[in-house]
Amino acid sequence: MQWAGDREAVGECEVIGVREKVWIVFLLLLLLLCGVAICVCFLPLLRKRLGRRGIGAFADEAEWRDAVGQKAKEMLRHMPVLPEEDTPAFCVAMWRSGVDAQRLVRGRLAKLLLAAGLAQDRAPDLFLAGRACAESLLLPDGKWKVPMDRAEDAFLAYAVLSFPGMELGRIRPAMEQTAHLLQSLAGESDTIPADPDAPDLRFARTVSDICPFLAAYAAAYEEPFYLNLAMRQLNEYLLGGMHPVQGLPAEGFDRGSGLPIGSFGWSKACAALAFGMMETARYLPGADFRSVKLRVHSRILADRLCPLWGEDGAFPRLPAASLPDTEAGAILTVFLWDVYQKTENEHYLDCVKRAMANLRNCTRKNGMVDFAQPESLRPGFYWETETPTVGALAAAFYAAVKTEGPGRAAKG
Repeated sequence: MQWAGDREAVGECEVIGVREKVWIVFLLLLLLLCGVAICVCFLPLLRKRLGRRGIGAFADEAEWRDAVGQKAKEMLRHMPVLPEEDTPAFCVAMWRSGVDAQRLVRGRLAKLLLAAGLAQDRAPDLFLAGRACAESLLLPDGKWKVPMDRAEDAFLAYAVLSFPGMELGRIRPAMEQTAHLLQSLAGESDTIPADPDAPDLRFARTVSDICPFLAAYAAAYEEPFYLNLAMRQLNEYLLGGMHPVQGLPAEGFDRGSGLPIGSFGWSKACAALAFGMMETARYLPGADFRSVKLRVHSRILADRLCPLWGEDGAFPRLPAASLPDTEAGAILTVFLWDVYQKTENEHYLDCVKRAMANLRNCTRKNGMVDFAQPESLRPGFYWETETPTVGALAAAFYAAVKTEGPGRAAKG
């Protein structure tokens, strides 16, 4: 009987020991989960806070431009699939929306190439890195290494086609592939949807993705059909995608119902339409009636945009919002400078000066431009985070070079 009692006591001790072990494992797992949560939620905030130390502390605009150019060169040479600004929340949202990371990489490369193409005299290393990157996208026979099968891929094609020094004959096979793709996507509708599975939907971003390429291709290879296609795309959006009173573009619209998609005045939609008009106009003869029409529309849009800029030079993501978008603001700054050059209206110049000062104030010591909005992953979804982005970096350098000229000394 004594032995039986001892066995029962030993059994109880063993049970208690197992329970203690279970609790210890549970607590360790809980601590591990807490650690992961801290890393996911708080480390990005800490990194952001530390990254903003000394933000905007540049002696002059030349030092600022050099820092931005140096960082752009680094990104061109070693473009990560997920740069540091792609926070865990962004990566999760990208996974849930089914967006291909390589699509984002191509778009970012295009923006950097457009900036690098302006750097020949000001940042030769950036220019050479851009040239090497553009060449690396092509096979020896001049075709694309990676097939381009979406309308948005024309943006990268435009960056290559417009890059100074590219041999038009050598790159023609790739450019023809892209031009023929866009022609096939237009089909019987005469204009191009962003997604062939939604043929009636039009988006402002498609204007910037395809119209400059179509116009540049038409000029380079004497194919006027493609310029006409670009103008149809632009005219369709100017007729169907604008607010009747505000005069600002919607993110998109439905051709069938005429209803808008997303918000009117979203910063990225404004920048996309402005960029599309500005770059397409480069390839139109000055006396062409279509060039005159684009100048009129550009002036109207510029008049609607100027009141949206804050006194600090920040451009808001939405007309009634307080969060800025440095990438869209930089593109729109170039657009205003372009309108100023054609009109000599000092009101536009004042906006440009404030905007350029703000871009400098929003640039980190390492050259990354902060307070930008990440790429939208689906229509109507607008981020409420402020982060440095590759797009803002490229757009800031683009603006710094494009707006150089008499009278453009940034305020602040």
